[in-house]
Amino acid sequence: MVRLTQLFQRFQAHFGFEVTFCKPANGHEKGNVENKVSYARRNYFVPLRSAPSLLEWNAELFQVCELDNSGEHYKKDEPICMLFEADRKAILPLPKLEFEACR
Repeated sequence: MVRLTQLFQRFQAHFGFEVTFCKPANGHEKGNVENKVSYARRNYFVPLRSAPSLLEWNAELFQVCELDNSGEHYKKDEPICMLFEADRKAILPLPKLEFEACR
């Protein structure tokens, strides 16, 4: 059973989101996120790129990400960028007041 701390409950109420926890010891629930991290590492950072400056390296990385973003989603047969835009429209605006997350 999951018990939320009072601080986390206040954090959740402040930002207005629902919580869904993964089940302990059920790795298949977390595997998709871990696979995405591996995908990004393999496709964006191997082999390690070099550039004259961090600014140029970031620009190159952004171009690679944009190219990937225009591809089709592996399950939904829609461009990833269209799915991302739908998600962006569904996101709630951030509260005007900051949340103090420490005691």
